[in-house]
Amino acid sequence: MENIFPHFTHIVDRSSTPQWKLAPACHPPHNLILIYDGAAVYGSRDSGIEYQAVPGDLIYFRAGEFRWGNTFPDRLMKCYAVDFFYTCPIWKVGHWEMTEPPLPLETFQRIDDRYVYHQLLTLFKELTNSWTAGRPNRIMECRSLFIEIISLLLLWKSGNGANFVQVQKVDQVIRHMMEHYAENLSLRDLSALVRISPSYLGNIFKKVTGRSPIDYLIEIRLGKAKEMLRDGHPVLEVAAKTGFNDAFYFSKCFKEREGIPPSHFAAGSRLERE
Repeated sequence: MENIFPHFTHIVDRSSTPQWKLAPACHPPHNLILIYDGAAVYGSRDSGIEYQAVPGDLIYFRAGEFRWGNTFPDRLMKCYAVDFFYTCPIWKVGHWEMTEPPLPLETFQRIDDRYVYHQLLTLFKELTNSWTAGRPNRIMECRSLFIEIISLLLLWKSGNGANFVQVQKVDQVIRHMMEHYAENLSLRDLSALVRISPSYLGNIFKKVTGRSPIDYLIEIRLGKAKEMLRDGHPVLEVAAKTGFNDAFYFSKCFKEREGIPPSHFAAGSRLERE
């Protein structure tokens, strides 16, 4: 779903009145709802389920799904809701092919991770604000925020063994790496940043990213190095400015991952520019 391209028809921060109802019908768009106050009953004929939703519940109706809903006069529902269509374009030889793989979300699901829930609240609030602001670039902002919501949900559902407190710590370490890749960073330095032991950081980092912190840092440095080599910077300067204090070690890491020495990469980039 990383190439999802959404089209929105309605985005709302809903504060229900006692009379609010979702009329029983097959509604055309997909609908994603996050309850943050009060309660409501939602039903789906397709899934055969009627569900009492409370704060922390996420509801997803597919396009054309027969659905209904109502709130309670003594517990008026407040929720964020997004009506949308989507496609996932795939580049084939010479043309785009539009696909619509199903979103891997259940109709009703409880967001039982506190970090995920609060992240979703923040993202839905920003999405709603962007939609109502009327700025010229609001659609691009909304798409970016919606993709972040879907990515967060998919990561949460992936069951990779990491909870989102751990994910938050790993994200903090990665951001630090991106900003300070040119500095001499050790595993001990990185673990001190998030106040955990080096061994524990190594374990949770591998759970979340599939790689060790130092291997991830080397990839960041090599990515920056390739940018500098393409811009014509000398190999020795690139090694020094991307955190490789040893030019021989830089060349060794570069060749292991790219298959050619950095000098050959630089030469190829010069030919492309010419």
